[in-house]
Amino acid sequence: MSLFELRFLVVDDMMTMRKIVTQQLKGMGVQNVDEANDGSVAWTKLEDALAKNAPYQFIVSDWNMPEM
Repeated sequence: MSLFELRFLVVDDMMTMRKIVTQQLKGMGVQNVDEANDGSVAWTKLEDALAKNAPYQFIVSDWNMPEM
């Protein structure tokens, strides 16, 4: 699987940081980037992705966020 095929999830409560990380990933050629604004939303996205048999291969996450 190449970098272009990997599914990324960017999790941060600051929209600016999510956008910066997403732009950097896309600048490297990553095409499948999803975002979540807190741990609770991220957890739901993770569960949904697993249920669809299309899990994220890479997660970039803020350590200290609301909701988790």
